[in-house]
Parts: sequence; structure tokens; C-alpha cells
Amino acid sequence: YSFIKGALFTDFGNIWTLQPDPARPGAEFRFNSFAKQFAVGSGIGIRFDFTFLILRFDIATKVYDPTDTAPWVIRKALRQTANQTAINIGIGYPF
Repeated sequence: YSFIKGALFTDFGNIWTLQPDPARPGAEFRFNSFAKQFAVGSGIGIRFDFTFLILRFDIATKVYDPTDTAPWVIRKALRQTANQTAINIGIGYPF
């Protein structure tokens, strides 16, 4: 079964605006605090690598949500797994 592989991953980033937007409070870029504005997610996956085709199955959860009042949402994940979890299926590498 050498075609089956595992993956651990972390993803982080955000989308900022240059001007304040009432529909998205806190979305404007602020150089002095942009590191705290990154959202972070993490997960595990399984890969089926058939050399001519790669199938990916991933499950991930939020770790840090800068828009939440308690941003370290990973603490909530154990209690609210369904609300914090995303399942992705893909063909080929993500990029």
C-alpha cells in the first residue's frame, strides 16, 4: 500500500481592506497589529497517490479566529467539533 500517504498541515492568512468597512468591522489592515489578524487552521489528510492521479481527503478545524471574542477557538473545537470542522476532497496537489 505504498500509494497511501498521510498529511499534516497548517494554513494561515486573512483578507484585509484598505479602508474601514461597516459590513466587515476590524477588516482594515493595521500594520501595528496585523500579526494578530491572521486566522489559523490545521488538519490531517490522506493521499492516494497513483502517480498519474492523486486523490486528497482532508479534515481541518479552526485554531485561531481573529474575529471571535475568544480567538483561540481550538479550545471550543472539542465541544463543538461539527461547527469548527471542514472536510475537503481534491484531485491533484492544491497548488
